[in-house]
Amino acid sequence: MLLKPDLRDFQRMPQRAPMRYQNEHDPTWQSAELMDLSASGLAMLTIESLPEGSVLNVEIAPALAVVPPLRAVVEVRRCEPDGEGHLVGVRFVEMY
Repeated sequence: MLLKPDLRDFQRMPQRAPMRYQNEHDPTWQSAELMDLSASGLAMLTIESLPEGSVLNVEIAPALAVVPPLRAVVEVRRCEPDGEGHLVGVRFVEMY
């Protein structure tokens, strides 16, 4: 069996947590589930399909308010159907 090489620059950390995102053309926040996180991006599970190249605001709030939420601007790199939702891979553009 041949394994497909992982060409990512940074290792992914499996991490499940609630999060939300906002499309640059729609001010409404949508719920999603964080699936994994790396230094260069993240994967999230969404209800809707998001086109490649879309720019989103994302926010991941910690369960305990000891540290502030992670907020970032991201670009959609891939979106694949996954069960009743879509698995969306994004890269970080800016963190704030």
